[in-house]
Amino acid sequence: MPAYLGQHNEGFVLNTAKQKTVLVLGANGGFGSHMVHELLSHGYQVKCLVRDPNKLNDSLMGIDIKVIKGDAANISEVTQAAQGCEILVYAINMPYAQWQQKSLSTLEVSVRLSEKNNMTLIFPGNVYIHNPAHGPNFSESSSHQPVTKKGKIRQAMELRLKRASHNGAKILIIRAGDFIGKNAKNTWLDFMLKKGRSGYTLSAGTKQDITHSWAYLPDVAKACIALLNAGLPKAYNDFNFAGYQISFTDIAQAIERESGKKVKMAYIPWWLFSLLAPVLPFFKELNEMRYLWEQELNLNEDKLKKVLPEFKVTPIGTALRETKLI
Repeated sequence: MPAYLGQHNEGFVLNTAKQKTVLVLGANGGFGSHMVHELLSHGYQVKCLVRDPNKLNDSLMGIDIKVIKGDAANISEVTQAAQGCEILVYAINMPYAQWQQKSLSTLEVSVRLSEKNNMTLIFPGNVYIHNPAHGPNFSESSSHQPVTKKGKIRQAMELRLKRASHNGAKILIIRAGDFIGKNAKNTWLDFMLKKGRSGYTLSAGTKQDITHSWAYLPDVAKACIALLNAGLPKAYNDFNFAGYQISFTDIAQAIERESGKKVKMAYIPWWLFSLLAPVLPFFKELNEMRYLWEQELNLNEDKLKKVLPEFKVTPIGTALRETKLI
């Protein structure tokens, strides 16, 4: 049942979307909420399926969306919410501890619906499916060779999406690095960057000058909708989004330029994570991702640039300020 209907004050671009209706799962999260706003700005009608409509994040309040109470893991509730929709945005962000139990089964609900109704399913990919040792540069044609259990789960999810593209669904995967953006809870940079009285402390993963891939969520959403509006040429479409491929030294310099305050460099206390891992499983999950801070993993976005040659990302300093990290 519809639980909330607000007002959207931004102008529609009606000719772009031809009033297609989109169902967004995970709209309260970072990728999902930014997709909602970008879809609205291009004239799409948007439905959001959420567990508790009374706990919408602030960015979804007062805009022209239809919010429906339901569970993304419940096939009947998702089916009912998707009535009249041609596109489904799968923005479910499982906590690390739930990946093993829930990731594939929850995705399966949306995949089966997309197959049955010939829907377009949009999915945010990540870099976990790659082995940095075989890099540092990866294109869409690079083989998927995950080195962690979470990477293997993501690989299985993407293999399921590929099968869906042979069974009636149209798939769009946009692959990016670690997210930066409003409404993205518990991001790595939220943890690594701390504001003090006289400046900031930035904790590097392992090496200050190693390149790491970051993606500003408003840019990812803009690229995703631009690709969608350009017309998906195949049943299965995957695009790398390079974002910012920069070092911690680069980030520190950007913060100092943007804020006028000094940045003190530090390091993530991996030893402490290892010590706490046996009693606090969350730290064990974080420890598993350490390898991504020890080796470069860069996404080649030549394929995306061929479709969107004029696309440019927001300057990193502006992104950090708009996200209120500085």
